[in-house]
Amino acid sequence: MAWDVTGQSWTAAELVADVRRVASLPVTSTDFTDLVLLREATDVLWGFVGWAMQQAGDGRLVELLARPVSALLSSDYRLAGECELPPLAIADTVESVSWLSSDGRAETNLRRIDHAQQSLYDAPGREGSPEAYALLGSRLRLFPKPNSGGTLRLLYQRRHPMLVPDTVAYAGTAILTGPRGVSTTETIFSWNSSDTVLALTAGDRVDLLNSAVPYAPLVTNTDVTFVTGTTSFSVTYPSTWLAGRNPVSIRVVRSGTSPYVHFPLELRACVTEKTAANVMRRVGDLQNAQASEQAAMGELARFVQMASPRSKRDHVRAVNPNSLLRRAGRRGWLPR
Repeated sequence: MAWDVTGQSWTAAELVADVRRVASLPVTSTDFTDLVLLREATDVLWGFVGWAMQQAGDGRLVELLARPVSALLSSDYRLAGECELPPLAIADTVESVSWLSSDGRAETNLRRIDHAQQSLYDAPGREGSPEAYALLGSRLRLFPKPNSGGTLRLLYQRRHPMLVPDTVAYAGTAILTGPRGVSTTETIFSWNSSDTVLALTAGDRVDLLNSAVPYAPLVTNTDVTFVTGTTSFSVTYPSTWLAGRNPVSIRVVRSGTSPYVHFPLELRACVTEKTAANVMRRVGDLQNAQASEQAAMGELARFVQMASPRSKRDHVRAVNPNSLLRRAGRRGWLPR
């Protein structure tokens, strides 16, 4: 996964405890509850750490969304050959779009076309293997409309989920049961127990997370298709996608939320100090806020250097002096 950089991440509850320690906030504070602190920390992840993480990590925030497409363009796809852009894509942008054939043997990169050129590609009734795409608001339109099964693969920058408490109101625990009936694109999950049920309805979007360290996202932005009371639910993704993992239990959260911080532990001090600085500035403790701000900047600079130890001016060209062509040139085999 894109976020699994160090093989570690930490919980939102641990982050809240760290912020309270640095900012000297009591647990009984009515102004700065856990929800308020998590919202402050989310802003730090979105506007401070996330950008630096992307720059230092050479695009480690890049995520791949694979959307199966049936011949009837069911599920998220309309009859016009359109699909929804990933809801957590930063600024609703995508890096690249490709079409994978149903047998998985051929993948074609789709070229983007301007709005003024759509009439040249959108011939009435034209169907086939997609060759191009256009962006319309928060939707992506394929040209031509697919007439057979395949998978649309979107590469995009994914925003870090909003941090939420690890309570049943925000996260549940489920066990993978298997495919729903004879379906190959729907998977059933059973709730682990009666006190781990997340209230879901058909049409909700959910993320499936690993329940153990490193708490990595397993499946993101999948649709809930069927709910059986407080017993089980099904989602639109093939059960084979988790083949080999054999997860004992999976955390289920609404798409775009998470009770975990999906960044490397090397950023823990940076996120803590920056969040504490924002909180202390709000209560008027400007001196300690400035100290925490400076500590956060120092931790961030240290992480950037650690993640990218060589700057552009330090790059050294790797040359093999004993290559065949160089030896031939020294021995006079090649024309000068």
